[in-house]
Amino acid sequence: PQTPLPVDCAIPLKAAGAGPVVLTLPQMYGARVYFVRDDTLSFYLNPGPALVEPAFATSTDANYARTWSFCEFTFNPDQLYANISYVDLVTALPIGLTLTGTQTHTVAPLPDGAVDRIAADLTAQAARDGQPWDKLVIRSGDGKVLRVISPQNLMAPFFDRPDQMPFRDLWTSYIDQVWEKYRSTDLSIDLQGV
Repeated sequence: PQTPLPVDCAIPLKAAGAGPVVLTLPQMYGARVYFVRDDTLSFYLNPGPALVEPAFATSTDANYARTWSFCEFTFNPDQLYANISYVDLVTALPIGLTLTGTQTHTVAPLPDGAVDRIAADLTAQAARDGQPWDKLVIRSGDGKVLRVISPQNLMAPFFDRPDQMPFRDLWTSYIDQVWEKYRSTDLSIDLQGV
């Protein structure tokens, strides 16, 4: 059974435009910093113990209906590395990054309204082709877009049931066309000296 994390590790931020919150962090490797809007995230420990992080695509997760996101980073004697790009999701909580020093480097967040536009486009695509693109959009109880997940996350629960897997026939027509073309046409691959 999972137990709640016994410490409050939240760091409240100021309102937008109110100035930065300055933190001194210890060296860490492969860490995550989580952000949540107007709420607190719940973290748990499982027997092991191991930290149970919020799950963005699991409807039974305590944090599912919250507007949250994270960034990954490493801070050690050799580097400061941060990753705010996402493979598995985009969220309604835009995160940007600015590194200042002898030069300033900035990674901008998604523009305002981007997640809502992505959600609308996916819903429209589902209506056009009958694939479950709209199921990639996770909404709050009042219909607000919280995040958009990758197709992989919708498909994962069906790996043991491929005949029921979402998107299972998405590429069938295209694959058949490619197969038909190269059934009678040579395909040459240049390995560039490898």
